[in-house]
Amino acid sequence: MAAVLVAAGVQSFSGFGFALASMPLLVTVLDPADAVVVSNALGLLTSGAQAYRLRAEVERPVARRIGLAVLVGLPLGVGLLVVAPRQAIQVTVALSSLLGVAALTWTRGRRLASPVADVVAGLLCGTLNTATSTGGPPVVLVLQGRGLDPDAFKATISVILVLANVVGSTLLVAAGQVGTVALAAVAISLPALAVGFAIGTQLALRTSPARFRSVVLGLLTVSAGIGLVVALT
Repeated sequence: MAAVLVAAGVQSFSGFGFALASMPLLVTVLDPADAVVVSNALGLLTSGAQAYRLRAEVERPVARRIGLAVLVGLPLGVGLLVVAPRQAIQVTVALSSLLGVAALTWTRGRRLASPVADVVAGLLCGTLNTATSTGGPPVVLVLQGRGLDPDAFKATISVILVLANVVGSTLLVAAGQVGTVALAAVAISLPALAVGFAIGTQLALRTSPARFRSVVLGLLTVSAGIGLVVALT
């Protein structure tokens, strides 16, 4: 419950990060497949609310290009989830996040607007979404590299994550990865999700664009560090 509350706050504040904040703890109490299902289902609710609230700010051509690539990557992630060892999945989550932080730091002050980068980010997002529920960092990288303001950033990434979570959850159901444990965990986490989302939304209203970027980098670093420690212990 505490992990979900914090993760919901992170998501509503930054536009991403629900899985990055929740997965390191979820995988300590749930099977990796159940943890991915729970994270995707709850993340869908937070991303959906944010996408609707900021729908006028979506960078539609970018979202469309990344979204199509996400659809290609999602089935690949399901395959990895089924066959990959638990520790390998956890390490992949942490290392991909740390690489994202390094890349985001490098892009500070730069403007990267490459359609190729959008497609690569979408493929990685889709694959990581269904394999580890942490598909956000590659998309964060390309959107931050475009220098989007906070509302446009949150609106665009939320739309992409809604697509990834809806289609990804459907594929996980079809692959037989959704059980009663995951469904029960989703149900009991809903109150904490609502409280955390409300807190994060209020904090976001009081944060400047410059501080927003710094917080995004900080959240990625902390989450990746926690994930790596959990994976290696």
